[in-house]
Amino acid sequence: VDVSPEEITSIGPGEKKTVTVTVVPPANIAASEYKITLNVVSDEEEESDDIRIIIKEQSYVGIIGILLLGVIAGGVFYFFRKHARR
Repeated sequence: VDVSPEEITSIGPGEKKTVTVTVVPPANIAASEYKITLNVVSDEEEESDDIRIIIKEQSYVGIIGILLLGVIAGGVFYFFRKHARR
């Protein structure tokens, strides 16, 4: 987890500051929905918020299917060209 900036020294009433939180999941993580809790702490108050993150599995099924159909179509074309009556 990377937080940028790590600390905000002051913020005025009604003022907004942006904090970027970067989360990189491990390579072996299962595709699922995960909950991350963010805690913001100041001198006077503490606030928490839950964020839902969905990890999707990278899929090559579509590419493999198209390649397989291409190989089958090429094989059928080759078979009919080779064994066609002349």
